[in-house]
Amino acid sequence: MKVLVAPLNWGVGHATRCIPIIHFLLNRGDEVHIAGDGQSLELLQSYFPKLTFHELPPLNITYTKRLPLYTAFPRMAARMFFHYFRDRRAIRRLMKQEHFDCIFSDNRYGIRSAEAKSYLITHQLRVCFGCKNSWLERLSGRIIRRLIASFNACLVPDYDSDNNLAGRIDKPVDGLKVLYTGPQSRFPLDEPDIPLPRYDLLIILSGPEPQRTKFEQLVASLAASSIKRIMLVRGTKTPPEAALPANLSTLDFVGDLMLQTLIHNSKAIIARAGYSTIMDLNALSRGAVLVATPHQPEQEYLATWLDGKRGFVRAEQDEKSLREWF
Repeated sequence: MKVLVAPLNWGVGHATRCIPIIHFLLNRGDEVHIAGDGQSLELLQSYFPKLTFHELPPLNITYTKRLPLYTAFPRMAARMFFHYFRDRRAIRRLMKQEHFDCIFSDNRYGIRSAEAKSYLITHQLRVCFGCKNSWLERLSGRIIRRLIASFNACLVPDYDSDNNLAGRIDKPVDGLKVLYTGPQSRFPLDEPDIPLPRYDLLIILSGPEPQRTKFEQLVASLAASSIKRIMLVRGTKTPPEAALPANLSTLDFVGDLMLQTLIHNSKAIIARAGYSTIMDLNALSRGAVLVATPHQPEQEYLATWLDGKRGFVRAEQDEKSLREWF
């Protein structure tokens, strides 16, 4: 079977959770192609260099520094619909060239075809904009559910139970064919045997700019007055804007085995409340201090939902909230 896997480039989380799916397809003997853009595509190229890759149009959306997400909704919605139609044109072109039998699209709603079995991978059956903007959630939810219904089925990487990871975000919706696959993690279950130092604190940065850089600057400031041995996984190849303190070691990106070892070897972990990061930590039975990207309601909801569950604790992206962990 000829299969296309196409993750959204919004951080690298959509790409990392496709890794176990790609391994499954390859082990089954399928011919797998990967389509995407930006860091997500580069990441999967590093994992699967022998596969065939296709470039898709970039989304190019960043979060605001100070304003809530709903204030930027009209601009973001316009860009997302423009991106949707660009993806629709791209998949028509790819289908003419490659004639795929099956498509797995991770949050790229335009990557589907009536000529192939098309499956959407998402945990977002409902949209979070904050409780004060329920009309916006209802409007966005109707649009999202209509798009999901265009696929043969929706694959949700979560538990089908009340004790799930995503709370109400991925609860079943009437009229949609939803299959719960269980959380998907890029990490193997076996504990790696890599000789690495042990750290008092591991910090895993991810997600879009400008908030990734703002969080990194806060981490550097807090580490400068700490005596702890700290490792920062930066999640970007762009050099830091300022010198970092001596007790703060950094890695731009790390492979799965090294990151898994760092997670096992670190006494405490601070990470973004991105869903793919949460799934990876859950797979390794590790909790963490979850710091939501400011003005990103879904991450704020996930951090609140998991606060006190499975070893997770919520903290804000500010010095007062994070000081005790340094």
